[in-house]
Amino acid sequence: MNMDSFTQKLESPKGSRAAWIVLGVLVAIIFGLNLSSVGFWEPWEASEFLVAEEYATRGPAEPSTNPAAPSYNAVVPTLEGEPVGRSLLKVWLMSLGAGSGEVKVGALELKTRAGFALALWVLVMVNFAWVRKRFSTRAGLISGLVFATFPVIFIASHNLATEVLFVVTTSLAFMAWFEFVYAQEKRAQWLGLFTAAMTLVFLDQRLFGVLLVLVILGVHALTEAISEGKIQKRRLIEASASIGLSAVAFAWAWGSGDLAEMKDVFIPHRGQIVSVLIPLLLSLGLFWAARDSRPGQAFWSRGWVGLLALTAVIFGVGWTYGAANPTLLQNGEVFGKIPVLTFFLEHEIFGTSLVSKHMTFDLWVRQIGFAIVPWVGIVPLGLAYLGRATRLDADDVKAERTAAKRLVLVWAAFSAVLMIFGSIYSHYFFPGFLALAIGVGVMFADDEFWDELRQKPLALYAMGFFAVAAVMMVGKDLERFPARFVEVYTVLQDKLDLEEDFSFGRAMKVLKYAMMATLVVYFFGLLSWAGITLRRAPGAIQWLKRGPKGWFVSIRDGIKNLSQGSDSESERPFEARSAQKEAFRAEDGLIPRVAGIVESQKGFVFILLGLALVTTLVYQTKFIPDLTNHLSQRGVFETYQESAEADAKLYRYDVADRESSVYLQDLETIANAAEFRQKFASPERLFAVIPRDNLAKINQDIRRQTKQNLVVLDARSSRLLLVSNQLEDGEKDHNYVAESIIEDESVIQNPLLVDADGQKVHPKFDGQLEMLGVSYDRPAGKDGHPVYKWGETAVIDYYFRVLNRVPGNQKIFVHVDTPGNRINGDHYPNDGWFPTNLWLPGDVVRSRHHLKIENYSTPGIYNLNFGFFVGSNRMKVTPRAAHDGQNRVTAGKIRVEAL
Repeated sequence: MNMDSFTQKLESPKGSRAAWIVLGVLVAIIFGLNLSSVGFWEPWEASEFLVAEEYATRGPAEPSTNPAAPSYNAVVPTLEGEPVGRSLLKVWLMSLGAGSGEVKVGALELKTRAGFALALWVLVMVNFAWVRKRFSTRAGLISGLVFATFPVIFIASHNLATEVLFVVTTSLAFMAWFEFVYAQEKRAQWLGLFTAAMTLVFLDQRLFGVLLVLVILGVHALTEAISEGKIQKRRLIEASASIGLSAVAFAWAWGSGDLAEMKDVFIPHRGQIVSVLIPLLLSLGLFWAARDSRPGQAFWSRGWVGLLALTAVIFGVGWTYGAANPTLLQNGEVFGKIPVLTFFLEHEIFGTSLVSKHMTFDLWVRQIGFAIVPWVGIVPLGLAYLGRATRLDADDVKAERTAAKRLVLVWAAFSAVLMIFGSIYSHYFFPGFLALAIGVGVMFADDEFWDELRQKPLALYAMGFFAVAAVMMVGKDLERFPARFVEVYTVLQDKLDLEEDFSFGRAMKVLKYAMMATLVVYFFGLLSWAGITLRRAPGAIQWLKRGPKGWFVSIRDGIKNLSQGSDSESERPFEARSAQKEAFRAEDGLIPRVAGIVESQKGFVFILLGLALVTTLVYQTKFIPDLTNHLSQRGVFETYQESAEADAKLYRYDVADRESSVYLQDLETIANAAEFRQKFASPERLFAVIPRDNLAKINQDIRRQTKQNLVVLDARSSRLLLVSNQLEDGEKDHNYVAESIIEDESVIQNPLLVDADGQKVHPKFDGQLEMLGVSYDRPAGKDGHPVYKWGETAVIDYYFRVLNRVPGNQKIFVHVDTPGNRINGDHYPNDGWFPTNLWLPGDVVRSRHHLKIENYSTPGIYNLNFGFFVGSNRMKVTPRAAHDGQNRVTAGKIRVEAL
């Protein structure tokens, strides 16, 4: 069956049912694959879960003697008894599975996240039905799979910290409103769905969510009025004037010093009030301006019912919240923030966040680009298609399809613009992801559009250049800054505590280049070009054999024909080449047949969807679990459960009380170092969680007293470690500090000795450290030195015997020198996690250094000139023969070679 026959059958009733089943099953697998197997990312998901758990298990609020003190009720989420600005919809949904009381790994994650996954699955299926009705089955299937393979969507179905419910509620509202306006039947049901969706929007994002939907619908109504030519310029001018005058009036009242009574009441809160009223006036004004167009007229004649119902919900929630959090008064005047307005407008973002520091449009663009990998090169083309299609289809008899395209375009564009406003009140999540996916689906289902592009190959080439460039740029950013990919899932946190060498691995690079190759093959007809070129190879060889005289004659004849013109060459060169490629793809043979598939629009989409599904599978099975090991305490808790006997307790030591964790709640705290040493020395097995950053300090304290190291049973988390005093059979010690304390000095490959008064001695630094030697990660070359090429990383181990305690955290300088060039290797010992002031006298310590050999370094022998320093002060080296007069020891030599 060829692709054309397949797509025709897809549009039949039977094909549509098959597409519905395939889409439903695939999306269910994508959204449900890791629901129970991936741990909560902490503190982000932990914070959300703990709020929901407290909401599900708390009792009625106790009456307060202070009427101005904040309290809680059914619409007020709390954390440790204090009201917090969380999404009511999210809290209610999570609380259905959060009140279990006991931490059961797997079941807890599944119950808490299932509501999010189900909501996204329902949205995909509703989108399929809507896009199929308004466009085609193929468009619905493609858009659903594109949406489900956006990382921001399938990761958000497994992550409680994102605001993915915002995408679900607003998307349902837009589709329901469009059907309410344009459908010929069941309009009451669509109005009910619109009202329900808008209510959910409010419960999720409160007034900002409602204003966002109303403004976008208002803009769409205005575009329809202008496009259909059913509105007079005078009314647009009147609407603009009314909106402008209203804004001026509010600005004047805001800043006027004459309105004393208004000033006393409003000026302390003018930002909050204007933030509500100005967007509301804007959206209502746009509706009023478009009231004679079909969308505006339909909304005003019947849609007010839905708005009244929504208003009743807003009023009820506001009244209930106000009952628990009364307006604060001082001397008869309002002070501070008005609690109800704050609740309506703000959305709390916890932790030190990039959002609270700088919210810029380029940050949104970058985050949206990361969020839609691997579709980052295709989505902008879909938006451009929508803009072009809505313009070219203005006279299309299928006006409703054109109106739907305009809605999707406005939906995507204004969602981005309005989020800038929303960031003022900490609403940061882009809600228009489904619109981006619909644009891609509708574009790829438009056969006439692609047939036209085939005849205009320059436009096709331009699209290809843009798509490949977008994939290259975003892919490069992800390779350079892999941690930035998860900002949107960790509330744009500043510090993720990931390892410095954390990366996506080779698989993601392979997928990136596979995507680029697919784009090049399709947009530039690479296979057809290769086939035509190979076919012409014998003729080219014969042309070369003609020699200079023959070349001159053929070039002269070609210029003559070009100047005189020829009927056979009347086409433009690009169009002529495009026609040749089309003819080649229609031929028999392996290469033409393969080209006919991969360079066809339908085959191209099939390959893109396959790559997207493979990328999603790699994320789900490799990247997300690896990332979870760093960002979740589940691994710590699971290892404790596997290793501990039934009655063994788990303690926390040196862990701040504010360190929230779903898995490590209500642990008994070890009060001080003396108690920890006592439990460590006990014959009973100790299990405790400690901060990762404090391992060296705690290990030093234990080693000083017992000459033993802590046993680290689990070191996967970026924040906490699971430690013990015993190591059982089958268990592995992950104490990376202990690995740097050497018991066998024979591992030192290159001992470092200098002559001093006829004796061989090791260099000493301030009489505190004795440098024993150096080891490399590769054997010596022919000249006795290890060889490294440009771009490689040399792993160098330096060994020291600790003679006396080192005051302060010394930094290492390594001047890797050859005549005319230096590679700077300054670093803290062992990347900073085992500082010199925690080295114990008598120990032999290894400090591992990863030295990157810079490209274009001068080839040759390099000296490793080594020393310690703090600020401008270097540790003094003895004896004099051990250094160069600047307290630099030549620790070894390496050879650097070009590629």
